[in-house]
Amino acid sequence: MADSNQSSSSNSMKGTDDQGHGTLKITSILINDTYYLSWAKAARLFLSGRSKVGYINGRISPPLKTDPNYEDWESENDMVMAWLMDSVKEGFG
Repeated sequence: MADSNQSSSSNSMKGTDDQGHGTLKITSILINDTYYLSWAKAARLFLSGRSKVGYINGRISPPLKTDPNYEDWESENDMVMAWLMDSVKEGFG
């Protein structure tokens, strides 16, 4: 049985070993003016299923740069940004 007194910081950045490190696609739908709602729903489900939605809704905020967890946070944040950028149609925006 797991200890219920685990720190919240260990829960905020979990699952980095099996995340694909940028090789996964959020969805085959590229974001554009027509498909935004479908894309947004797929992106949220994708991130939620990997415990990463906190990086886009602000619940996982960056620790101080002097915090030992900062590099892990930055790596995961960059991975989420790469997933999002990879799903944007060129020229959108």
